[in-house]
Amino acid sequence: MAAEEWPCLSAGANDPDGATNAGPVAHPGAKQGVARKMQQQTGLGVERPVSSCFRRREVMPGKLKLCASTIICRHAKGVLGQRLQHGIELIHTRRAEMSAEENKMVVRRFFEEAWNQGNLALVDQLVASNSLNHDPANPGFDGAEGMKQLISTYRAAFPDIHFTIEALIAEGDQVVARWIGTGTHNGTLMGMSATGKRANVTGITINRLAGGKIEESWNNYDTLGMLQQLGVAPMPGQAIPMGPHVTEEQPHLQG
Repeated sequence: MAAEEWPCLSAGANDPDGATNAGPVAHPGAKQGVARKMQQQTGLGVERPVSSCFRRREVMPGKLKLCASTIICRHAKGVLGQRLQHGIELIHTRRAEMSAEENKMVVRRFFEEAWNQGNLALVDQLVASNSLNHDPANPGFDGAEGMKQLISTYRAAFPDIHFTIEALIAEGDQVVARWIGTGTHNGTLMGMSATGKRANVTGITINRLAGGKIEESWNNYDTLGMLQQLGVAPMPGQAIPMGPHVTEEQPHLQG
């Protein structure tokens, strides 16, 4: 009998894994068929010679005795494992990207449809009922109902209010929105009577989302700049304005 060297990387009797060496008998011409079958079942190209996937065997004329693992050798399993791990990581990455994009869409709809269009019914779909709204200028407007009240208050004071999103940045479960708000002050706002003046305000809102809804938000915007544009707060170097627009509810504006 002749001996050929085919260093198999699959488990066998002499391997630490302790698998059996027993295997089927195949003709030498079956090697290419095995390779094709390996490719079909694993989706992998054969990256090393087929003969390197088989153990050293005593070969009888016209016959070739193969290992038990004739389809996926340890080499193929290793490559498959690496690609499987890469595939899992890719799936997780794509899911995270999809989740981030979905969260960004929620925040975008919140500004464009709830605020700009005044669609208060949509607030229940985008804001959690127990949400927290951290806004130093407008404290106490928590939950979906509180947000509806806040939107209604500002839309009554600025009927043409409009937010333009300058940037949306998503990271994990949070979405940061950098925006510009514009509107004409034609209604009462927090005790401040209408001035008829137009204001442009910049701000940043950080939203934390879960289950497709905003659960917590932090707001920071140019409140002083808005009051200055409306003429109820002094510009740098100017005296504090006094007049019908300042009420008892605004003692901080009277000095």
